[in-house]
Amino acid sequence: MLASEWKRTGMLSHFTVLRKLDGGIFPMGFTKEAADRNSKAGSNVISFESRQACRVPSNMWSKLGRLKRSVMPKLTKGNTTFGSGASPGIMSCIAGRLLCDTFLCARDLLKEVSYSLTQLAKTQLNKDRKEIAPRDIPRMFQNSGSLLELIEYGETDAWLSMELMFHLSVLPLTRQLTNISGNLWGKTLQGARAQRVEYLLLHAFHAKKFIVPDKFSSQLKVLKVTKRKLNHDAEDKAIDDLDVDDAEIESPHNEQEKTRKGPAYSGGLVLEPKRGLYDKYILLLDFNSLYPSIIQEYNICFTTVQRSPDGSVPRLPSNKRPGLLPELLKNLVERRRMVKSWLKTASGLKVQQLDIQQQALKLTANSMYGCLGFSNSRFYAKPLAELITLQGREILQSTVDLVQNNLNLEVIYGDTDSIMIYSGLDDISKAKVIAGKVIQEVNKKYRCLEIDLDGIYKRMLLLKKKKYAAVKVQFKDGTPYEVIERKGLDMVRRDWSLLSKELGDFCLSQILSGGSCEDVVESIHNSLRKVQEDMRNGQVPLEKYVITKSLTKPPEAYPDAKSQPHVEVALRLKKSGYVTGCSAGDTVPYIISCEQGNGSSSSTGIAQRARHPDELKTDNGKWIIDIEYYLAQQIHPVVSRLCASIQGTSPARLADCLGLDSSKFQSKSSEAVNNDPSILLLCAVDDEERYRGCEPLVVSCPSCSGTFDCPPVFSSVCLSISGKPTDAQAGGSTSNFWCNLHCPKCPEEGEGGRISPVLIANQVKRQAERFITTYYKGLMMCDDETCMYTTRSLNLRVIGDSERGTVCPNYPRCNGRLAIKYTEADLYKQLTYFCHVFDTVRCLDKVDNKIRIPVEKELVRIRALVELAASTVQKLRDRCAYGWVQLKDLTVTI
Repeated sequence: MLASEWKRTGMLSHFTVLRKLDGGIFPMGFTKEAADRNSKAGSNVISFESRQACRVPSNMWSKLGRLKRSVMPKLTKGNTTFGSGASPGIMSCIAGRLLCDTFLCARDLLKEVSYSLTQLAKTQLNKDRKEIAPRDIPRMFQNSGSLLELIEYGETDAWLSMELMFHLSVLPLTRQLTNISGNLWGKTLQGARAQRVEYLLLHAFHAKKFIVPDKFSSQLKVLKVTKRKLNHDAEDKAIDDLDVDDAEIESPHNEQEKTRKGPAYSGGLVLEPKRGLYDKYILLLDFNSLYPSIIQEYNICFTTVQRSPDGSVPRLPSNKRPGLLPELLKNLVERRRMVKSWLKTASGLKVQQLDIQQQALKLTANSMYGCLGFSNSRFYAKPLAELITLQGREILQSTVDLVQNNLNLEVIYGDTDSIMIYSGLDDISKAKVIAGKVIQEVNKKYRCLEIDLDGIYKRMLLLKKKKYAAVKVQFKDGTPYEVIERKGLDMVRRDWSLLSKELGDFCLSQILSGGSCEDVVESIHNSLRKVQEDMRNGQVPLEKYVITKSLTKPPEAYPDAKSQPHVEVALRLKKSGYVTGCSAGDTVPYIISCEQGNGSSSSTGIAQRARHPDELKTDNGKWIIDIEYYLAQQIHPVVSRLCASIQGTSPARLADCLGLDSSKFQSKSSEAVNNDPSILLLCAVDDEERYRGCEPLVVSCPSCSGTFDCPPVFSSVCLSISGKPTDAQAGGSTSNFWCNLHCPKCPEEGEGGRISPVLIANQVKRQAERFITTYYKGLMMCDDETCMYTTRSLNLRVIGDSERGTVCPNYPRCNGRLAIKYTEADLYKQLTYFCHVFDTVRCLDKVDNKIRIPVEKELVRIRALVELAASTVQKLRDRCAYGWVQLKDLTVTI
């Protein structure tokens, strides 16, 4: 323990408290060496026997807190406060002092792979921190030299935490937030974001002499205890009496064990992106503070919106008198605008102070909408939150329509409050002119809403919703420079190894380099071959295999711990004596390994093969890195997703470069997967393209029991008469089947091999029903070609903006979405193809005039033979509702 205080001289002084290990003693000579160190360093190392028997100056405990204490307070266990990790006992110990938890503050202000002190010291302070494993601590207590070294490491950690606090400007920022909201500074430091907004609204309501709503938290706590004891009817009545949603009732578990739920209403609009690689300038236009601006634009407030009795989304208010929320937000916006104007002429320390002030005002304004949709907030108002998001969706859609219809520009993506416009230009100055026109046209529609140019991208790889990478053009002192921006890609997620991230970054840099497709593909293939060779030869450092994942609750509280690698590692570390790094909120590093000599232990679950990096270093080679796992599950998915839109490669080709079995990664081409089959039926394309992917009609011979594929009647007749098919080529011995209805595998002499029209009708009916059965099975498959998980089970989990029932069961390892494997469009296309096979009427329009007469005569003869089969499959196709248009859906009643 290290505590510090600010002396009147303006210098920081500190003291360190040290206690013995349970049942141990201090090493010989330690007291003398500690005294010598105190006199030289000016610090003070104080030791005591235990928590109960303390030989400590009586005034020392008063230094920890502001209360006068002569004995150490009991550090009673209890629930953590606001997730800070500080128990009530510790908060009592430091009563009267502010607790700045740099771990919490870093999670709010930074985006890091890990929020450990080692990681933050490296990335933020550019300093290396020495880590001491818990198992090494007893050894360091054995002699005074190593014990003093341990003390020095502990003191260094305390100074690093303090330096990080100053680096992030935590104190001035939280002070400004507290001044704006009027709550307690200590609560702001503990991350009580919802409480800040609540106090801000409480002060505003009090100033207007409004009665504030009560909180339901205490009632809900009583209800959750008795909920299991009530029968179904009584339970519903108790909930109705409280006038709260069932979603608001807390879990009977610890607060940290609450399941993460998204809002119970529709959020922002996310457009389906036009996927691909763009090599001209893309403009990103963004609405400034969309939701706060909507509140002001439409005067949305508790005091202005008339809520619907049935709980539906209310209408926009007609009341012109400004409501409390719009007035409050207007005040925050104007204050921030004023501070930013002062910032332009400020200098020295004043610049930092004003910047922190405007940042605090912005954070407060943007948090206002959150309290409306947060079910545990005092000011929870779901109808208002629904109305705000509804207006947000309409505003974004109307902006897209304006840009595409009025300005004739292409919108390639849109997400909640922003749109991306493909300019098609290589000149950045002309692209900026286009942005200016869009801004002018959109902004003149609104009073408070304002769209602005948020970014210019030189090249962009757009993969799917919320997943893209681009070369962003930025300016410093008028000079442009380029940076690569990533959004939602695997490289920015924590649960991917450093090795996969480095390879992903390399592939991304190649794709966005602007080089030729051939050079990019060759470079990626070569890098994959080199990496897999280095991995198999043991030339890749251990640190690059480390995967990290955070614990959302104590490891013992996970019901599915055996399938969670980081949980299994945390449980094992706890048993071996690790105290830190194994609690809720901690980030656990692990490596997937296999037993030495057994190769990849695919029969053993991944969680059981996960090992902490320190375990691999100390197990004498019993466990080694599972190279096959990292190639197949860490590297291949990352690279395949990035290269999905790149010509000249495929998942199978990439797997081959990594030394994997390429047959396991065979998949349909992206064009076949992405194109809607119904579109091909409506397009003016030839039959071969229109029915690409359909299965042929297979006829079995009753004589030889052999099977063969039947070509379309029209193609067979044309080939028989002219030797040149007009449409789909059906070469081979089956090409003239329809002319004689004889099995091509049976000898032509004799009666054997004759195929009757009734037999053909029965077989086409049986095959058509097989496709109908496949459709009704309802199989769903992940759209990520590296996963392709297939299931009939309906997953009702909702993550982000995904629709209910579409989240891949392999999440978070896979970010794909489940889609119907065999759709009604696929079925309709297949049945239509069978109708095309027996077509002897419509196809006459395609016949060349030179052979029209003999072809028509032959088709008339065959028509009588295939009429039964044709009518059978046509009846099945016409039963498919996909082929019918409801005219009532196309008419508008005025």
